[in-house]
Amino acid sequence: MKEEEYGLIRKIQQGKRELYRDLIERHRSRVYAVALKITGNPADAEDLAQDAFIRAYQALPGFRFQSSFSTWLYRITVNLGLDWKRRRRCSPLSPEAEALQTLPAASGLPEPSLLDKEVRENVRTMVWKLPEKYRLVLTYYYLNDYSYDKIADVLGIKKKAVETRLYRARKMLQSKGKRGMEP
Repeated sequence: MKEEEYGLIRKIQQGKRELYRDLIERHRSRVYAVALKITGNPADAEDLAQDAFIRAYQALPGFRFQSSFSTWLYRITVNLGLDWKRRRRCSPLSPEAEALQTLPAASGLPEPSLLDKEVRENVRTMVWKLPEKYRLVLTYYYLNDYSYDKIADVLGIKKKAVETRLYRARKMLQSKGKRGMEP
C-alpha cells in the first residue's frame, strides 16, 4: 500500500494533479477525525481538514518520502489545528478538554466511571491547564492510542522527548491532584 501510494504521489509531482483526489479520498475520514478532535465541532473540523489538504497539496512537490504520507499529512493537520487553537483561544472546557476525561487514571484517581461529575470536571480542568506540549502528548497517547514513535512523528520530536513529556505530564497531574485533595 505504501509503495502504491508513493507511486501515486510521484505521478502527482510529475504533473498529474487530478490524481490528488485519490489521496484525499484515502485520508479524508482520518484527517477529519483529527480535525474534529482539535476543533470540537463539525463545521470547523471540515474547514480545518480542507485547509490541511490544500496545504499538503501545496507542499507535495517537497514531499521527500522519508515518512509515510499519512504521518506527513497528519502532522500538517495537527500544526494547522494548533494555529487554529491559538487564534481561537479555546476555553478550559473545550471539546479537547472534555475528551480528556479518560485521563483520571493517569493522575492517580479512580476510573472515570467511578468518579462523580465534580471530580471529573476538576481533572479536565487540571489537564487543560497543563502546557500544550504535555496536553498534546497525553491526548495522542491516551485518546488515540498512538505509540511513542507515532507521536514523535506527528509532533516532529524525538521519541525520548515523547517519553519525557508523558512522564512529566503524569507527574504534574499527580501533583495537582494531591494538592486539590488537601483540605
